[in-house]
Amino acid sequence: MVFQFDLAVTPNHGSHILLPGDYNITIKFAANNLSPIIKKYNFVIADKWHDDERVMLQNNISIKELK
Repeated sequence: MVFQFDLAVTPNHGSHILLPGDYNITIKFAANNLSPIIKKYNFVIADKWHDDERVMLQNNISIKELK
């Protein structure tokens, strides 16, 4: 099982694909009419799979904003 970010531009080196694990991710949000905002998140992907998307997102994937 892998988690794949859906990006506007897909990198050639595969950094948009995550294996199960515990990740800290920094995202910079920016637009023409917005000053850049940097947010940090802890992203945990369990090494389990469930066919029901709702169960999968509730039990096997965790995203928490870091302060």
